[in-house]
Amino acid sequence: MPSNLAANAKGQTSGIYRITPELVTQSPTYPRYFGTDADKYAERSSLEGLLATPVPLWVGTAELDPPPFREQGELLRDSLRKAGKSFRFVEFAAHSHMSEAYSIHSDDRSVGDALLGFVRGNSTKRGDGQVAYYRRDSSF
Repeated sequence: MPSNLAANAKGQTSGIYRITPELVTQSPTYPRYFGTDADKYAERSSLEGLLATPVPLWVGTAELDPPPFREQGELLRDSLRKAGKSFRFVEFAAHSHMSEAYSIHSDDRSVGDALLGFVRGNSTKRGDGQVAYYRRDSSF
């Protein structure tokens, strides 16, 4: 990312946003990530925080994501839409959960260029000529 862009962009790539007991049973690795106490899943889920943030969101999903990640991406997209939030949703062909991140600064520019375009499109010029990411709670 060019140095004149602030690193406050909120980008999400494939992942889990609402943790449920049913979801945790779908993979042997999920209990290691989310724990086994179902009473804590709601507070460990990021969906409500993503819906509440004033920051514009970029959501990237991948064609080759495992089914739970695809379902969670659709859940996030549909929830943001229902909440009337500003966001960009992109699905990357021939990518998986891991290759999205690995592709940045590689010959495959699809993810990096999409993310950079989002950051640039949600940035404002400061008086000093530097580009700064818009934050509702700050003044430039």
